[in-house]
Amino acid sequence: MSTDTRRDALWESGWGTRFTFYQPRNLAMWVYLLLVCAGAVLWVRNVAGQATAYGDVLVVAIVLFGLYGALFWWFTQHIDRYAHQSRKLIVVAFLWGAFAATWAMAANANGPIISLWGKGIGRSLATDWGAGLTAPFTEELSKGFGLLLLIAMAPRLVATAFDGFVLGAFIGLGFQLLEDVQYALTSAGQEFGANPVGNALTTIVLRMALGVAAHILYSAVFCTGLVYFLGRPAEPAGAAGGCCSWRARSRCTASGTASAASPGRTGS
Repeated sequence: MSTDTRRDALWESGWGTRFTFYQPRNLAMWVYLLLVCAGAVLWVRNVAGQATAYGDVLVVAIVLFGLYGALFWWFTQHIDRYAHQSRKLIVVAFLWGAFAATWAMAANANGPIISLWGKGIGRSLATDWGAGLTAPFTEELSKGFGLLLLIAMAPRLVATAFDGFVLGAFIGLGFQLLEDVQYALTSAGQEFGANPVGNALTTIVLRMALGVAAHILYSAVFCTGLVYFLGRPAEPAGAAGGCCSWRARSRCTASGTASAASPGRTGS
């Protein structure tokens, strides 16, 4: 292998590239900050309104889902010791899913679109299928937009479909954990709030059991397809792969609704 070929291969792979978040001349960083901060403010306001009545549930949910997220992080860092994605970039992806995709974007889009489904297909069908018909568009597009920002901020670190898969999984993890905390708080009010912690624990266990097969998987598949669709230096563009990933995510969401009514990186 010639020196030029090796140099080109290393350049395409992003080997040795470090991620720097602060890029004041990069519009993508400012868009990221704006939406993540907006989502964080909305989440804090929402939780603050429930913390007075269900503070113990909030603590239990944050601790248990935090441990769940830490376990997922540990697992992904050990399954492939030779293809670590930048830890800083993973944290940035996680925060996007937790606050921007969830609270700043999807939460504001789901309700109005489901209401439109009610006018178009009737309230009964919209109640049963509104979430399944809406989520593949609003939630995956909000998470996929985060991957586009990551590509704009770290183009050499998102070089292959596998990079899209890993970052998409962590975007989905952030989305999943913040959504699950909200589900736990909502379930605490069942039975007129007589057993808030018990009801919340039931929801927490269920959400943990199904977590990997929910937003984590959905986002990983969708972001993989997005990389295939767009193309990267080490991954030629192909619309067919991206469309297949979208269809796979949509089918997973529909069935879930029905049943429930890369090369190495530096560690920086």
